[in-house]
Amino acid sequence: MNSSTLTGLAAVLFGCGLVALLVAIFRNSDAHGGPLVWIGLALLVATVVCWFAAARTNSQRG
Repeated sequence: MNSSTLTGLAAVLFGCGLVALLVAIFRNSDAHGGPLVWIGLALLVATVVCWFAAARTNSQRG
């Protein structure tokens, strides 16, 4: 994958993770939004993985 593709994917994942966490907060995560917290956190972890993969792709190209 290109570095720009991975960076774009990371941006989308970050946005989705942020929205999921905000929805979980507003839905009172203790009662109804519990899974949304974990989904949001998983999306943010995937964001970091994409950022590292993009950086690695960039460094290998020289």
